[in-house]
Amino acid sequence: MAKVKTPKTEAASGHKAGTSGHTSPTVNLFAAANAAPIAVKTAGEKKSKKPQVTMDENLDRLAAIDNIMKALEARKAVYETNVKKSMKNYFVVEGLRLGKQPENFEGVAEKATASCELRKRSAVSKLTED
Repeated sequence: MAKVKTPKTEAASGHKAGTSGHTSPTVNLFAAANAAPIAVKTAGEKKSKKPQVTMDENLDRLAAIDNIMKALEARKAVYETNVKKSMKNYFVVEGLRLGKQPENFEGVAEKATASCELRKRSAVSKLTED
């Protein structure tokens, strides 16, 4: 594991920023940053030539949460599609039975409810499959 040198602060260098003897003032923008050691690796045979910096477990947790959210969004889309199909089927069957547009209803399951509405569209709105 390679070590990264920490930049010298104003106090460590023994002189103030902006004093004579320097062409540009020394300013440490990272003085308040976490001083935890970070290992730096160079990229192996990967496509990227960027250096690789070892991060803490928060990066792994973030990636795991991102993967879980993507999986849940995909599963949500499947269930949403199935619920909309059931709702459309009800409106079609009930509309044919009544001979007119059926009333909006509340879909009820064991642990959830949903407002199911069939609305008239404006003449200027684009038609979609939904």
